[in-house]
Amino acid sequence: MKQTIKNILGEKNTRKIKQSRQFIQISTNRLIRLIFNKKRSLPVLETRIFTLPDAHLFFGYYDVPQFSFDGNLLLATAAPLINTAPSPDDRLRIGYFDLREKNPVFREFGTTNTWCWQQGCRLQWYPYNGQDTVIYNKLVKARYGCVVQEVFSGKVLRSFHRPVYALSRDSKWGLSLDFSRLQRLRPGYGYNTLPDFSTYETKPSEDGIWRFNMETSEEQLLFSVHDIANFEQKEQDTDAQHYFNHLLFNMDGDRFMFFHIMQMPAGNRKIRMLTSDISGRNIRLLNGGGHSSHYCWKDNNHLLCYSTVAGKGEGYFLYDDRSGGIQVVGACVLSEDGHPSYLRGGQLLVTDTYPDSYGEQSLFLYNCDSENLNPLSREFSPVHFSDETRCDLHPRVSHSGNFICIDGITSGKRSMKVFDISPLIDSP
Repeated sequence: MKQTIKNILGEKNTRKIKQSRQFIQISTNRLIRLIFNKKRSLPVLETRIFTLPDAHLFFGYYDVPQFSFDGNLLLATAAPLINTAPSPDDRLRIGYFDLREKNPVFREFGTTNTWCWQQGCRLQWYPYNGQDTVIYNKLVKARYGCVVQEVFSGKVLRSFHRPVYALSRDSKWGLSLDFSRLQRLRPGYGYNTLPDFSTYETKPSEDGIWRFNMETSEEQLLFSVHDIANFEQKEQDTDAQHYFNHLLFNMDGDRFMFFHIMQMPAGNRKIRMLTSDISGRNIRLLNGGGHSSHYCWKDNNHLLCYSTVAGKGEGYFLYDDRSGGIQVVGACVLSEDGHPSYLRGGQLLVTDTYPDSYGEQSLFLYNCDSENLNPLSREFSPVHFSDETRCDLHPRVSHSGNFICIDGITSGKRSMKVFDISPLIDSP
């Protein structure tokens, strides 16, 4: 019935009706809270807000380094003032802020037309401990690729004919996938700059996860979508579309995680979380239950993921990549899906939430030893930033662990906020 109504009204009108209902409900809830003064208190943190007058300012996903290793520079991207999926003509400006300045300005050093609202262009420092060189995706000779570029001079040092998804911390290896297929099957995470030539293949055998050597540019297909679609699968829906997303190396760069996702004909997704060694061998299925969401490595052998585990329910679980053991984290405290990152050697965990009934997304700091959950901020998210164009907080942590940067909405535009959390984590 829902799909029939959607077909009659059309995608655009259906979305407008949904947003109107959400706006009325959220506005009512916020008015009631204001009348009864039920808003909860938050810690007073030193906060810096970064905006641009003529653009959406944001960074994107939380699993790559945004802060330079010394903490002085903050990477950022400036997008056109649109609230739709970017077209191939919509260029993303790439730059940085110098946090040592009293009033930092956006210093642009590059552009790209291969980007999306959730993951940006995979802009990140190169190497991991860098502070003057970055890597990001852009077209290279009319193909998806990536470039290594100096931020001060703007000089392009290297270019590759594969777009980067993940980098090992020693910056020796890069991992890549088909960003056009990803965008078609998971809008907001890939690129539509080039056609998806695998449209009619449910599980391509000629494409999958690629590894490329950052020194020699040599590339290798580690395994195909077809390979993983048949890996430890007893029953399959022959009409499901299979694809990969969310690749991330462990600390030593000898293993990486990835999601194998099955897009079902009814529109729902089934997600498996797996790991592999750097050669595409010794593949392990950590969660095959159909629901895995956001993730981060705690150390070389332990992977945190918000997921559903049979007999244990839904929540944050710590997976042992060697033994397959599973341990719940923050039971009854960390009860909502978010974007997690460990800091201070795994003692602390920062994560966020999706918008609640007041239209607010929360930012939290969780102490893994004391099991205390401390709220840091609540950010209002207007309803017209939704679906593919939603603005998740995606908290990114500085190398020192003293600062957190988030994406948010300020005066109707995307912006970034940096919080100084050192008083909270340095106090006895």
